[in-house]
Amino acid sequence: MTPFRLTTSTRLVLAALQEADRPVWGFDICRKTGLKSGTIYPILARLHGHGWVDAWAETDPPPGRPPRRFYQLTDRGRPDHSTEARHPPQGAAVNDWAPPPPGDTREQLPDQVLALLPERPYLSTACETAQALEDAIAAHPGRDDLPEWRDRMHARCRINHKFTGQLCTCRCHEGARP
Repeated sequence: MTPFRLTTSTRLVLAALQEADRPVWGFDICRKTGLKSGTIYPILARLHGHGWVDAWAETDPPPGRPPRRFYQLTDRGRPDHSTEARHPPQGAAVNDWAPPPPGDTREQLPDQVLALLPERPYLSTACETAQALEDAIAAHPGRDDLPEWRDRMHARCRINHKFTGQLCTCRCHEGARP
C-alpha cells in the first residue's frame, strides 16, 4: 500500500470527520475546512484506501440530483480509538507545518544575523500586487471588482517581513504601524 502524508489539509479533513456526529458528504467537508473539492476528494480516497474512512453512495437521492457520497471515520481513523491515527503507519510522512499568523516573529532571524544583511525597503508581495491593481483600476475604471481585490490583497499583508521583522513600506499601513 502506498504511504500517504498527514499534511495540514489531511488533518483538516480528519478533524472535520471527527467533529461530525453523523456521516457527511464531500460538500459538507469543503464548507467545514474551507478546502476545495479538488483537494478533499483525493484525500478522502487515500483515507478510504488506508481504512481510515468508510465511504458509500446515497441510496435514495431526490429526483434530478445525483447520489451523494457519504464519509465517516472508521475506528482505525479515530484518534481516540486508534494509536495508528495518532502515530501514522510506517512510511507515512508527517507535515505539521502551518504558516505563522501575520505579525508573528518566531521565524525572524536573530539580530546578529540581520546586522549582516543589507537594508532594503520591504514591500510585501500582497501589497505589491495591490499596487499593481491600483494601475489596473486606473486603466479599467469600469471594473467594479478591482478595488475589492486590491483591498483583499492589502488585508493579506503580513505587515512585517517574517524573516527580518522589517515593516512593510506600503502607504496603506501608515496608520497601522506601531
